[in-house]
Amino acid sequence: KKRFKLNFVRQGYGLTETTSAVLITPDTDVRPGSTGKIVPFHAVKVVDPTTRKILGPNETGELYFKGDMIMKSYYNNEEATKAIINKDGWLRSGDIAYYDNDGHFYIVDRLKSLIKYKGYQVAPAEIEGILLQHPYIVDAGVTGIPDEAAGELPAAGVVVQTGKYLNEQIVQNFVSSQLSTAKWLRGGVKFLDEIPKGSTGKIDRKVLRQMFEKHKSKL
Repeated sequence: KKRFKLNFVRQGYGLTETTSAVLITPDTDVRPGSTGKIVPFHAVKVVDPTTRKILGPNETGELYFKGDMIMKSYYNNEEATKAIINKDGWLRSGDIAYYDNDGHFYIVDRLKSLIKYKGYQVAPAEIEGILLQHPYIVDAGVTGIPDEAAGELPAAGVVVQTGKYLNEQIVQNFVSSQLSTAKWLRGGVKFLDEIPKGSTGKIDRKVLRQMFEKHKSKL
């Protein structure tokens, strides 16, 4: 805001398949972290990825959209169309989000990034957000590592501020003191010089997972 001398910054959310933004922050009600409210002539719902139950305020699930600007199909690709648009015409976004009591939406993570721990769907971004609240952690990435009993275990790579000290137990305790048991770092913690990221700056969870698997194979 300072650089461009703006009074406020608005966010929007949309997909190629939605033609334009379907969530936009109202200029009279800007909320940090929110991607806004549903635009006119569109509908949105949050759906549990496992049960397909429609969820209410402050419950995390996959975003579904419907409206006149939503695409009808992929050109000459019926199979891909059926995978993203259900029989009632709702478009699956592939994004995990929730909305507050006033209808403001907040994006949490990508559906494909969710960690499946004993039937629970764990969003890596939520754990990363907690890790970054620690004063000694300057960057963090979370992924799921395979586990025969649980399915996957949350594991974290962290970058510690120069000159500061943390160990695995301290980091695990920091997370477990703030999140439910399904989100504890049972898969372990690795201390890294940098978090693996792609060209767009997004965390490369596949590479991060390989780091843990490679370490495990040496034990």
